[in-house]
Amino acid sequence: MRHVRGAFTFIEMLVVMIVLGILSGLATLKYIDLRDRALTAQAASDMETVRLAAYSTWYETGIWPAEVGAGVVPVEMTPYLPKGFGFS
Repeated sequence: MRHVRGAFTFIEMLVVMIVLGILSGLATLKYIDLRDRALTAQAASDMETVRLAAYSTWYETGIWPAEVGAGVVPVEMTPYLPKGFGFS
């Protein structure tokens, strides 16, 4: 008599689900880590841009940009910053 297997067993399905769960958990953690690294790199780049704009203002005019409130771009630095740059 010939035995034909037509479906997966419960154990096989359970093993597949566990493996997929572990892989998706690892992928999620890796995604979170990469996102945090990208935000950190962007913040460091923005700080470098502000530093270079402040030094460029000082080299051109001989004075440092005026102190302004948080989130406000000093008028003297505007020509040295990229278009649309903001302190947010």
